[in-house]
Amino acid sequence: MVGRDHLAFHDARRIRRRAFLRAMAFLAGAVPSPVDPPVGCRFHPRCPYAQPRCQEQEPPLQSAFPGHLVACHFWADIQTGQITRQPTSAGPRHP
Repeated sequence: MVGRDHLAFHDARRIRRRAFLRAMAFLAGAVPSPVDPPVGCRFHPRCPYAQPRCQEQEPPLQSAFPGHLVACHFWADIQTGQITRQPTSAGPRHP
């Protein structure tokens, strides 16, 4: 049953994408100034997944899934659970 296998893969990918977007939707802190944005990734001051690299280098825009672009150095690691959301200000955890 190719149809069912395709749907199962599609649904799993959609669930992971939805969880990632939901996590990123609740960024704490003030929105950075568009006139004077932070160096590196513009989200690093508020991102629960930020790493030192994020403060230094702006991430390139990449295709994460067909029709979906992302600008994050670690989106694939977040997607697979290699980097998890930080529970406190102590920084992200690496399992």
